[in-house]
Amino acid sequence: MLFAWNLKESWAPLITAVASQRVRHRALARTLPRVYQGVLAYHACRPDNVGSYYTDGLRSSNSAALDVKAHEIFLSEEFPEITSARLESAIAALGPRDEGRIFACLDRHHVLEHASHYLIYGSERMCAIAAALSDIELRDYRQILKRHGRPTLLHVALDWERITESDLEALARLVSANLTRIRAQETLPEAWFSFEFFDSVPGTAILSHEHPERIIDPLLGMAPYVFREKSA
Repeated sequence: MLFAWNLKESWAPLITAVASQRVRHRALARTLPRVYQGVLAYHACRPDNVGSYYTDGLRSSNSAALDVKAHEIFLSEEFPEITSARLESAIAALGPRDEGRIFACLDRHHVLEHASHYLIYGSERMCAIAAALSDIELRDYRQILKRHGRPTLLHVALDWERITESDLEALARLVSANLTRIRAQETLPEAWFSFEFFDSVPGTAILSHEHPERIIDPLLGMAPYVFREKSA
C-alpha cells in the first residue's frame, strides 16, 4: 500500500501502527517505510504523447534535449524576429537549470492550485526560454507553448529507495504535525511538499494519469485556462 496524502483511508494503517501515541518525526521516519511500500506522488507535465511515460518512465531533466526543442519551436518562419543568436543568448543565460533533476508533489491539490504552470506550459526550462525571448507588451512567447502537448498529471508510485533521507525526514515532520487532524476526522491542509530526486522512475511506477481541462494560469493573473483539442 502507498501512503497518499489526499486519501484519508491510506492513513488508517499508520494510525493503527502508532495507536494513540504522540509520535515524534524521527520515529515516524522509521515507521512509514515499515507500514507502506512507498508514497503516491504527482508529476505535472505537458507531453505530446503520454503513453511514452508508461514505456520510458519519468526521466530526469535533460537541458540539451529541451534546448533542441526550443530551436524547433522558435526558429521558424513564423517568428522571423527571433534569430539564432537571440535564442542562444536566452539559453546561455539559463545555464543547466534543473539538469538531471525530477520533482514530484505529495499533494494533488497543491499541483492544481499552485504548480499549474507545468500543466499549461510544460517544462520550466522551456517556459524560461520563452519568457527570455518575450517583450510582454508586444508578444508573450510563453503562450506559443500552449500549442504543444496536453496538460497531464501523472500519478506516480515512489518507492522508499528513491526518496532521500532529507525528504523522508521532512515528510515525517509533516505527517507528525497532522496526525491529530486525521484522528479527529478533520480536513487536511494543503501540503507544500515536493520530492526531489535524480534517478529516472520506471514506467511501471506510473500508475495512471489525468488530463485537467480547466486550470488556473498563474502566469496570466490566475485567469482560467481551458485546454481544447486541435481541430483536424
